[in-house]
Amino acid sequence: MAQPLVPATAFADAWIQIDRTDNPRFFVNVLDATRALLLERARTSPREFFAPLALGPGLNVLDVGCGTGDFIRLIAPIVSRGTEPLSD
Repeated sequence: MAQPLVPATAFADAWIQIDRTDNPRFFVNVLDATRALLLERARTSPREFFAPLALGPGLNVLDVGCGTGDFIRLIAPIVSRGTEPLSD
């Protein structure tokens, strides 16, 4: 019998215990798939995608847990004042 993709616990509980799983590949695949779709939408029209955040020049943005930083790189031009260099 094939190994189940989701641990026997409830799906939400599984995320809490991701560091205890023997095979985190399921979680990686879910994150990659959902992130890819969102990133594609954000790249198509960053200002429209991030409009609910009401971003504008001069705002400071902290992206906690940003992973590769793809989203923050799309946000940077929206909040940049145009004269200040962006820091790492």
